[in-house]
Formats: sequence, structure tokens, C-alpha cells
Amino acid sequence: MAAYDFRCRTCDTVFTVHHPIHEPATGIQCPHGHTDVTRVWSAVSMVGAAGSAGSGCACGGSCCCGG
Repeated sequence: MAAYDFRCRTCDTVFTVHHPIHEPATGIQCPHGHTDVTRVWSAVSMVGAAGSAGSGCACGGSCCCGG
């Protein structure tokens, strides 16, 4: 299951829905029962093997990137 964030256009509530990745997310309602919702896209944070965030390298900048 993947976690998807949605925002209700009626009451502006932001909520998370756990849904299978390979199935379309249809019939989503906010906790207040409204159906006019939109998916909220967020940035993904990645941490490399060395524990440094945002280095842009799979190794975390500790071996092949000279970091």
C-alpha cells in the first residue's frame, strides 16, 4: 500500500489515503464526506548511504562524488 495525500476543495482539509499502487484512486472522500478532492504532490526526500540528505548521489556523496 502506498500513502497518497489529498486536499478537499470544499473544506480545505488535507488527508492521507492508503491505497494499492496498481489500482486507480477513485471514489476518494475527505474525512467530512466531500468528494471534490485533488491529489497533493509533494517532494521526495532522499538520504544517501552516508546519511547526508540532498547530495544528489546514490552513495550519499561519500565515495564516487568526491563529497
